[in-house]
Amino acid sequence: MPLRNCAVLIAGWVALACGAGPNEPGEPSVSGTSGGASGVDDGSWQSAGTGGKADGGAAGQGSLSSGGSSSGGAASGGSAGGDPAAGGTAGGGSAGAAGAPGAGGGEIGGGGSTACPAGSPPPGPVLLRFDTATLNCGASNVCAPSDGKCFCPPDFDGLNALTHHLMAVGTDMHKAEIWAAGNQQAVYVNQLNVDVSAGGAARASAVYAKAQADFPCGVPSWFIVNEISAGNWPSNASYRAFVIDFAKTLSGLGRKVVIAAPFATPGANAASWSELQKYAYVGVENYLSGAEVNASGNSVAWCQARYQASVDAYAKLGVPKARLFLFEHFGNTGAGVEWGRGGVSVAGWHNAIQTRAKAIAAVGFTGFISYGWANNDMAATNAERSAFMQTYKSASLP
Repeated sequence: MPLRNCAVLIAGWVALACGAGPNEPGEPSVSGTSGGASGVDDGSWQSAGTGGKADGGAAGQGSLSSGGSSSGGAASGGSAGGDPAAGGTAGGGSAGAAGAPGAGGGEIGGGGSTACPAGSPPPGPVLLRFDTATLNCGASNVCAPSDGKCFCPPDFDGLNALTHHLMAVGTDMHKAEIWAAGNQQAVYVNQLNVDVSAGGAARASAVYAKAQADFPCGVPSWFIVNEISAGNWPSNASYRAFVIDFAKTLSGLGRKVVIAAPFATPGANAASWSELQKYAYVGVENYLSGAEVNASGNSVAWCQARYQASVDAYAKLGVPKARLFLFEHFGNTGAGVEWGRGGVSVAGWHNAIQTRAKAIAAVGFTGFISYGWANNDMAATNAERSAFMQTYKSASLP
C-alpha cells in the first residue's frame, strides 16, 4: 500500500542539539515494568487505509497504513514486539539492566527547548492508553477544514492535555511538552513489512537502529506497530514466522510492543498467534463507525458484543485478553466508510464516541490506542475537532 510521509519543519518546533538528560520511569505492564527514555513526533502521518473490514483473514479492515485494500502484498507498515517483563536496554544513552530503567540520553528540544527536560520525569503509573500523535501540518501550524488529512500542534496539544497516558510519536522532539503534561512517550513505527525475505530479526534490528537515531535521548519502552499484512498472514507460514521473529528480536532488546492486527475475529493459525503473543501484545483493529453505532441506537450493549467477539476469537487461538489491546479510529470520515465518523452528524459522532468508550471499558481490554485523528473528509472545523477530542478524553479508558 502507498504510504504518505509528510515531514514538516514547524516554526517553534525545531529539533535542536541533544544533551544528556533523565529517563522515564518504568511503565506499567501486565507482566512487569520496563524503563526507557521517551520521544516524540517525526512530523509524519500515515492515513487510514480504504480496505473493507477484515474478519479472520479477509482483506483489509481499514488498515493503519494509507492507500487501498489491505489484502495482498507485504506493504503495510509498522514495527514489532516487545517483552512486557523486560527492562529498558540501550537507548540513545547507556544500556540499563533488564527489569530496570535504562540510562537516558538527551531530548531534542521539544517546544523550543535546547536540551532534555530538566529534573525528573513525571511520576507513574500511566494508563496503557496511547494516542497516535504524529504531525501532518503546513506552515500555518493550524489545520484548515478543507485539509483532508491534517494534524497540527493544536491537535497534538489537545491529545497531550489528557494526563497520565502515553503519546505515540516518531522522534525525540517534544519530550518537554509531554513530560510537562504528566505523560510519557511511545515509538510509533509505520513500516513492518520491509525486506521480508531478509527475515524478522534483520528487520527488527533495522527498526531498532532507526529508533536509536530518531530518539537520541534513549529509545522508549513501548513501540506501537503498524501492521500485520492481512493478505499474507492467513496463508503464508514464512510470513507469520517473519512477524514472530521480529517481535522476538525486539523483545530481546527489552522493548514492549503492540502489533496492529487487521483481523477483528480471526479463526485460524492458532499456533502462530499463540507464539506471537509471547513477545508482543496484539492490537486488534475492530473499528465501529459512527454510522454503525448510531444505527444501533447508540447501544452500549451492541458495541460491547462486537468488541467481546474479538476477545473471544483471539482467546480460542491462544491470545488471552491480558495480551490484547484495542485500536479505534477517530477520523472524520465520510458516509459509507466503515471506520471513524462515517458521515454522521456532529451530535451523532459525539454520541458514538461516548457509546464506544463505555463498551470498551466494559470489555476491559488491557490497553487502548486511539488512531486516525488527522482524517477530515467531512471538513470538520477546528472547534468541532477539539470538541470531539474532549469527548474522547472524558472517557475512562482502557
